[in-house]
Amino acid sequence: MANSTQPTTISGEQLRQEYAKDKSHHLKSGKFTNPWPSFTNPPPSKFYLHLVVAELTKPAAVSVKEGKAPDVVSLDHQLIAKPKSALQMTWLGHASLLVQLDGATILCDPVLSQRCSPSQMMGPKRYTRAPCTVQELPHIDIVVLSHNHYDHLDLNTLKALVERHPEIKVFAPLGNRRILQSIGFKDITIADWWDEFSVPVNGTEIKLVCTPAQHMTGRGVLDRMATLWSSWVFQGASAKFFFSGDTA
Repeated sequence: MANSTQPTTISGEQLRQEYAKDKSHHLKSGKFTNPWPSFTNPPPSKFYLHLVVAELTKPAAVSVKEGKAPDVVSLDHQLIAKPKSALQMTWLGHASLLVQLDGATILCDPVLSQRCSPSQMMGPKRYTRAPCTVQELPHIDIVVLSHNHYDHLDLNTLKALVERHPEIKVFAPLGNRRILQSIGFKDITIADWWDEFSVPVNGTEIKLVCTPAQHMTGRGVLDRMATLWSSWVFQGASAKFFFSGDTA
């Protein structure tokens, strides 16, 4: 009789631990990279050229003049106060999301400033108003950041959040501790890809997993790829949510 081989069953946790061993996104210089052939690393000059062309041609401004700007809808405070399901998401523009998961309220990449820039005096400006202010948001349990680009890590919004919730928890990829400390965060968790955390929130437990993404980082001329970027998975007792962050 021929021998039969039974397939090996690998749990999700075993798979995560195996993936976590791969550090090919870490460079010897201390910086990071995208370890996939699908990624190309354009020079910074290409990015700045794109900004100049966008500023001169203003394609979004043309759409606004043509009446094609999206309507900005105010927050539905009644729905946010009493979610209709275990998982509810409110889009706040670009990658800013208010995620309500099994009783926990998670704020992803919150950007509510007028400009995504080192200064509010100049730089890329909104074509429509922000959907809300920090004061209009519900109580936030966790802030999750995907990377440090200005349109994802907004100092003004984060400072306002810390002022309102001094003990708020924040999760971000490797290399972001210093900037988060400068903002005033006290409860900071810095993560590598495939790191997993169990966070007690309002009598329940939310699992956060830092997952890979293909992108870049940098807030200046000399810090390109000096901090890590990521996506995130949130898992509650009855629902899951994948936050992709940004991709390129």
